[in-house]
Amino acid sequence: MKKISVVGGGISGLTIAYLLLNKMPELDVTVYEADNRPGGKIWTEQADGYLCERGANGFLDNKPMTLELCKSLGIEPVRSNENSKKRFILSGGKLNALPESPLSFIKSDLLSWGGKIRLIGELIAPKGPDDETVAAFITRRLGKEALEKLIDPMCSGIYAGDPYNMSMKSCFPRIKELEQEYGSLIKALIQIKKQRKNENVSAAPAGNLTSFYDGAQTITDALAQKIGERLRLGVPVQGISMENGRYQVHTANDTENADIVVMASPAYASSGMMKDMDTELSKILSDIPYPHVSVVCFGYKKEHLTHG
Repeated sequence: MKKISVVGGGISGLTIAYLLLNKMPELDVTVYEADNRPGGKIWTEQADGYLCERGANGFLDNKPMTLELCKSLGIEPVRSNENSKKRFILSGGKLNALPESPLSFIKSDLLSWGGKIRLIGELIAPKGPDDETVAAFITRRLGKEALEKLIDPMCSGIYAGDPYNMSMKSCFPRIKELEQEYGSLIKALIQIKKQRKNENVSAAPAGNLTSFYDGAQTITDALAQKIGERLRLGVPVQGISMENGRYQVHTANDTENADIVVMASPAYASSGMMKDMDTELSKILSDIPYPHVSVVCFGYKKEHLTHG
């Protein structure tokens, strides 16, 4: 019987362990999680009657795999309210709604008239290479101002990343496909909007933000419950080594053998665990950048809000 050790009890590690056990219940699977709670970056907290997400706040429903996982776990996802699709960018000392159509871009105060005229040039911008950075793609198609005022904040909000170091094909594959298919993002949005005008869905290709009534942690709690005693909380892995063709997983109080080790921990943590077994891989992992992200949750009583 194969012995599999999964290092990391976040969404990735929990899902891998659950799927393995679901398909092959006879497997000997152990999940090691350094924290005293499962879920990793998915962490929902109830505070004074408000539901706060300390990390990821949901997923997009344009890929079937997560929805299939929810169905397998017996949990019901909830699509976000239509109002949640509205995004705002702080610019010029005020909140500006993120434009949702070519016409709204022209009317918006986010861009100067020079930036707006540059947007029109998107209609004749040439197609780019098979892959490029997000910054290169947006600058070529929409201009420098659109990159700085619209896309850079979006990249920070979604990926906590730098558009100058992010792959367009990896991070926004559908938008890259639209360029190849229609030759222009503006043309693509117009065509998609026409196709969907009779449907109650957004013209945007990114999918709908989806979570659960009790928060994103619902899915990791369900996974942890299914895995049961195979999940070892508060047990950090200190190192991975190999002896006689088998891996050895070292913790503070124990060493266990494994035929397969799945590293589902952050790259910087995996780097430290693997430094004695594979120094080259450890170095590669340690070089992967991780930006700092702060999440702030605001809750207001309705009577304190003004609309206008």
